[in-house]
Amino acid sequence: MEMLGFSPHPEKVEKIRKAVLENLDEMPIQNIHVRLVRPGRTHILLVYVILPENYQMPLMSDLDTLRRNVLNTISDEFAPIVMDLVFSSDDDHYGLVDRKSSDAPPGK
Repeated sequence: MEMLGFSPHPEKVEKIRKAVLENLDEMPIQNIHVRLVRPGRTHILLVYVILPENYQMPLMSDLDTLRRNVLNTISDEFAPIVMDLVFSSDDDHYGLVDRKSSDAPPGK
């Protein structure tokens, strides 16, 4: 049982990173951020793939295929799983919002 508030085991994170790199090997990946929680039986996985700002993204159908390939690669070990695969060029704020920082949306 994994609890919220604790970091996932580094071996699990490395397996996920490896699966992403293997399936997205033609993309010029600059960084990968992995968030994995398991609030019950289901793993919830957020993967942020950081790419150069000027990278020309593939077609949406190609991205869907890549996402399915990553999910298929890791699903045997991590099922049941919910996964979001996010592509961004922002390596500073990959899904993080600190409501106390100056980067927070107005009024928050």
